[in-house]
Amino acid sequence: MTPRTRILFPVLALCLMVPFFYLNCDSLKGYELKLSVDPAEIPAGGYEYTTVTATLKKSNKPSKNGSITFSTTNGSFSATEELDETTVATDTAGIATVRLYSARTPGAAVITADFYNDETGESATATINVTFGEPNASSLPIASNFQMNCDFVNVGGLISPKPDVWIPCQISARNRNGNVIPPESMTMTFQAEAGELSSGLDYYGNFAVTYKVRGGNALPADVSPLSGEPSRACGGLTCNPRDGLVTLMAVTRGAESFTDRNGNNAYDDGEPFDDLPEPFLDVNDNGSYDNEEWFFDANGDGQWTAANGRYDDDTMISAVFKIVWSGKPEENETASWITYSPASTTLPDGGTLTVNVRLVDKNLNPVAAFTNPGDNLNLDDFQYALSPTQPSSNPGTFNLSNVSGLQLDQNWRFLGFDENVSRFSCVFVDAYLNSTESSPWRLGVGAQLSPGPEGDYGEYNQYDFDFATQISGTVM
Repeated sequence: MTPRTRILFPVLALCLMVPFFYLNCDSLKGYELKLSVDPAEIPAGGYEYTTVTATLKKSNKPSKNGSITFSTTNGSFSATEELDETTVATDTAGIATVRLYSARTPGAAVITADFYNDETGESATATINVTFGEPNASSLPIASNFQMNCDFVNVGGLISPKPDVWIPCQISARNRNGNVIPPESMTMTFQAEAGELSSGLDYYGNFAVTYKVRGGNALPADVSPLSGEPSRACGGLTCNPRDGLVTLMAVTRGAESFTDRNGNNAYDDGEPFDDLPEPFLDVNDNGSYDNEEWFFDANGDGQWTAANGRYDDDTMISAVFKIVWSGKPEENETASWITYSPASTTLPDGGTLTVNVRLVDKNLNPVAAFTNPGDNLNLDDFQYALSPTQPSSNPGTFNLSNVSGLQLDQNWRFLGFDENVSRFSCVFVDAYLNSTESSPWRLGVGAQLSPGPEGDYGEYNQYDFDFATQISGTVM
């Protein structure tokens, strides 16, 4: 027994006899550490936080500058990174506080606070629990801020045999407070008109949404052309660009959007709002529900339900993206073609020839092409009598990018079609200006194309396409 202990025991005995002895026994107490949280339950998602308060006392008095180490089994002490431990010093009131941000998925956390005095060896520990629950109305995503985007707008889904193309997609969401909602914190249902849309963890363990051409329905819906949409007869059908348009959809629990006129961050009677029906997969792109289209049966009555005329702060909302499935170029006078001017292919010395090319599939959509495999369109004179002048960076070779000609409004309804995105023009000039001899020429057009992007996006190969049509003539 140490000398300090031999002295302490008799004094403690006297403290037990407080009615008979007037002693200040608080001075004999060691360190006390208490924890509290406010609130004890917060929504999962990583954007809400609870305030954790540690109170440190010594001899029943606040202990200033005590170093408190907080640790947690779940969630983070930082809004921007994973931080499961942090140290904070107590203030003059013996208090240290820290914010604990919720985990991205529902669950619970055990928070521990530890104190240790290096000089005396004294220590104190306290624990408390926090629950990360389901989202509440204020933490649900707002419909206008629940969005889906995919990295590309055109894939070679109509190429036979069907290639195994994967396209990365992203889900973004914010609640009415403007907080970013991590997609992994939401329960989502995915649907695709053709192919398959799903979510999961990627190779690195991160949440990812992927669209795959293979899986699900084999083909997009065959639809009638709309006013302003080009079309052509093909195989007994009327082909148009929306025959290759695929609707993708993610559905989750959320709130209808509204205009917050008084700035109180809550819906009030009379404020304009977007009255939403049950989410449906608009495969014919007309903006209206039609029989046989898939819908999310939110109320479980077995039939699609239209908008109800009242504001809903807890309902089912959807995010939509539309992607084109295209095939290989189809060469004929109504699809992919080559034209030229002047009409005579006998050119004078110093003459020029303008060649126009349209590169589309059977539905008149631009064919799938991607920058990273180096997809391109080439115009060449095989006999070198003519020299291309466009584009200026690499005459005769047009680098192709991933494009769609379909123009859609913010609700993904058809507005029009831009035929120029799949057209190319190149001026050829006399390669032997002032030559006294005539020179024959023969011009051909070909392309290198890919159904999907280069990299870890499935299994497929770049392919070559050459127009059967060639143009020939003579420079005199």
